[in-house]
Amino acid sequence: MTDSTGAELLSAHRKAVARIDGDHLLVERSGTRWTIPPEALKDITERKHRKVRVELTGDPARAPQGLGLAVVLPTYNAHHVDHVVQRLRALAATVPAAPDGHALITVEPCPRGPGRFLGPDFRRQQWIFGSVAAWIVALLVWIALADDPGAVAALASLLSWLVPTALAVLHRAVYTRVRPALILRSRGVTVPGVTTGSRRMNDESRQEYPFLRFTTLDGLEFDRVRSLVSVFERAQIRQPAGIPVDVTYDPRNPLLASRPATFSHTLVTVLMLATAGASLWYGGLITVTVLSR
Repeated sequence: MTDSTGAELLSAHRKAVARIDGDHLLVERSGTRWTIPPEALKDITERKHRKVRVELTGDPARAPQGLGLAVVLPTYNAHHVDHVVQRLRALAATVPAAPDGHALITVEPCPRGPGRFLGPDFRRQQWIFGSVAAWIVALLVWIALADDPGAVAALASLLSWLVPTALAVLHRAVYTRVRPALILRSRGVTVPGVTTGSRRMNDESRQEYPFLRFTTLDGLEFDRVRSLVSVFERAQIRQPAGIPVDVTYDPRNPLLASRPATFSHTLVTVLMLATAGASLWYGGLITVTVLSR
């Protein structure tokens, strides 16, 4: 997902992003934005695999903008498919269909967002983390290969805190990051919202969790809902309030909500899972190796 530009987000996918800006459908794909007026919409139908097919009026060969006969929009889940279909049908019903909708579509370059690799502070922290992890792995290898009672005692001491720590990290990653993200993926709905501030986990953390304000499809307003996804703070500048953002919430529990995914949040989650899993696997392997001597 990408940050909102003030327009209503319909669907977001790595292949295409669709929004409604006023009375126009905006489709962004591969660095290009198509502005489609409601007069160009002919038929909106649901397809298999959670996709919505938006058929356009007229002959695409007479006005080739690269869209073809229809636009296919990926969605998140069955609930979201219904929302997209109803919203587009309501938009198409506002005006009569034009004979040649392709001639009304405008095309312009779409500026890409910032790259996923962040600034030097973020990369420096990853280098530090990688160096510490490599040192621990080297130490464990040395202990496992050393035929020395002292080394075995050192191994037991390491495992006494390594395994509980790995289990705690794994539990936190699954229940505070992975499981909520899967819930939002399976039944979440995306609506426009704004940030109302942010909070860090601690004074040393560079990850901030924005607070969100949004209105659900049922008309319920929520404020100060902490985002599931965090944002990497740059240059010691806290995230300001009042920034438009796409909010995905759980219809069964709107207090479970999230801004669009960020590379830093995803990377931290992957590192937590990988570190915990590797520590448990390696700790078990070394224990079996030592006991089999």
